[in-house]
Order: sequence, then C-alpha cells, then structure tokens
Amino acid sequence: MGNSKITPKELRDVFYYKDGEIYWRVLKGRRTSGPVGCINSRGYKTVRVILNGRVHCLTAHRIIFAMSNNFWPDQVDHINGDRADNRIENLRKASCSQNCVNRNYIYSNKNKYRGYTYRESRGIYEVYVTTNNKNKYIGSYLTEEEAALAYNHAVRDIHGDFSVFNMVFEDMPMEIIDGEA
Repeated sequence: MGNSKITPKELRDVFYYKDGEIYWRVLKGRRTSGPVGCINSRGYKTVRVILNGRVHCLTAHRIIFAMSNNFWPDQVDHINGDRADNRIENLRKASCSQNCVNRNYIYSNKNKYRGYTYRESRGIYEVYVTTNNKNKYIGSYLTEEEAALAYNHAVRDIHGDFSVFNMVFEDMPMEIIDGEA
C-alpha cells in the first residue's frame, strides 16, 4: 500500500519530523509553522501535498514511518492503538492481519471482554481466536473472566507482540485456564 511514486527522500525534502508530528520544511503560501495535517473521519491525521506534479493525500503515520525507516511498508500499526499518537516509537511495520489484531475492542452490551461467545443453551463461554481468517477453538469456560483469561493466553501465543489483551487478573490458577467447562 506504499506510495511507490514518492520516495522517502522526497518526503524528507518537504517535511521534517519532531515529537510525533510533521512540519513543512519551507513555509510558502498558506503553510503555517505548526504541525501539518488534519484528522480524517477514521481518526488518522492526513496531509495533502504536491509532489512530482501530483496531489497526494497521505496519512501522517505512514509519512513518518517512511521518512524514518527509508521504505514504505504494506501497513503501519500504532502499537498502543491510539491513531493520534504518531511518535516513531509507537509505529511499526505490520501485515494486514497483524494490524487487524491490534484493534481496540468495542464492547457490546452482551460481552464484557473480547474473544468468546456465550452459549446460553449450555451456560458456557466458548473462546475463539482468529488466525489466517479462521476461528480457532480454544475451550469452554464457566465464567466470563475465565474465558477472557484463556483468550489472553491463547492470543499471546498466536499473535505475539500484536496481541491486545482483556483486562483480567493474571493470578487465576492454570487448571482453570487449561481445563474445559
């Protein structure tokens, strides 16, 4: 998804980076000395720039990553999940599936945590982790907290550093994590 028509060097000729923001190197016309860009409807800071005689609309986090690492990755992930936090130490190269794993969960009125389905007919919580576009069954549990913790352990093993965890206590006995309801 990188913009192969624009090189990182060309970006560095137009912008400079400081503390999670990009700034114009040369002020002309309506350009101001403050940070460049505006927030789009998806919560990303975007920048419109003319390079090589064409208008390009780019996201600030991708510009910052390309300028700092000298290449355009397929996708750039915000490690802490905050789309407004464009500090270089919060950005990392990611595949599409890795980027999807590190999404903030929108809690529903049914589930308190992520990663499980409640089976009302059986009175259990079934835990699943998605990997390679398939749901992997982890196990069945009696409480939401047990299911949430089992999800945490499974997702850590499957997705590693890109995992987003449920906020549950880690001092739960392993026999609950490993056992089925």
